[in-house]
Amino acid sequence: MHGEDNDLYLHHLVNKEYNFAGCIFEDYRNTRGQKDPATILYGHHMKDGSMFAMLHKYTEQEYYDEHPTMWYLTPTQNYRLDIIMGYVAGEKDPVYALFQTPQEMREYLHGVEEKSTFEPDKKYDLDTLNNVIVLSTCAYEFQNARYLLVAVPIPIH
Repeated sequence: MHGEDNDLYLHHLVNKEYNFAGCIFEDYRNTRGQKDPATILYGHHMKDGSMFAMLHKYTEQEYYDEHPTMWYLTPTQNYRLDIIMGYVAGEKDPVYALFQTPQEMREYLHGVEEKSTFEPDKKYDLDTLNNVIVLSTCAYEFQNARYLLVAVPIPIH
């Protein structure tokens, strides 16, 4: 989902009916179609294992090894997401300000690469990336923290 702010789909379904779990949604400031240096997708870390609760499993190398890719399906384009890093960040992390240029995004990724909770099997040259998808959810084991997965979107034709 993509709303006019980041509040609506936090606790509302597609039909705008209230629901605590809400929807997985794209940051309202992102341009649709993954044209920005970083597209942020938000989802709750639900205790019943739904929504983005499984992102936390990427804190274990073994889980990453078994699940190095995801699928991102949109009305206009489908993507394979090659996951390149996952890390714990503060709620005011610079990634949430969105990047104005791919170079800003690349510099940021170089700065957080060593914080990744797993070693990716497929290495991407960060200096050649023009855009990434960032999946964000709460990290309950840390105060005011988020767990972020960074993935390279590969269009599926």
